[in-house]
Amino acid sequence: MKSVVLALAIAGLSACALGGAAEIAPYKVYGERFSPKYQFGDLQYYNNDKQMAVDVVNEPFVQPDADRRIASAMRGKNQGARIAFTATPGPDTPDETKIVVAFGTGESDSGAQYCGGGPIAPNAKPDDEHLRMLMIYCKHDRFMSSVRGEMPATGNVDDPAFKSMLALATKLVIPLQDPFNENRGRKKKVGS
Repeated sequence: MKSVVLALAIAGLSACALGGAAEIAPYKVYGERFSPKYQFGDLQYYNNDKQMAVDVVNEPFVQPDADRRIASAMRGKNQGARIAFTATPGPDTPDETKIVVAFGTGESDSGAQYCGGGPIAPNAKPDDEHLRMLMIYCKHDRFMSSVRGEMPATGNVDDPAFKSMLALATKLVIPLQDPFNENRGRKKKVGS
């Protein structure tokens, strides 16, 4: 009990020393959607200790290799399977699964249509004030899950806030557990 009180006192003093302001993340990650067919075991089977292709669409960054930097920043951020996310899939990259990171999408866009292999185009106007991202996990050209991210606009793919948002989205888009068993009624189903 004394250690809890001491920890709270130290936290209070730290907040006072910093002017009493708590730091709030400059981004939000929200809107998780899952297919009823989502199974973490499939991800383990296809991608554990292997690569996974990352398709980056409509990226708004100034760096010419933004897609490679995005894929590299995702490495080690997911739960469970050890995956080497890559923007340059090779002959040894499993083609059964992929992650699509799309920018310039509409708010009602679940990402399901991005998995079918058709052309991907934004359905929302670019926003100079906000960076909006939709991350989608696809298996065999079928939608498995998606999550959204939003933050103030940045032209730098190495922006620490963007990397933090990307890390959280990566963790949420491919969770360890079946989202309908663990969080019954909290996650939104898409498709059947």
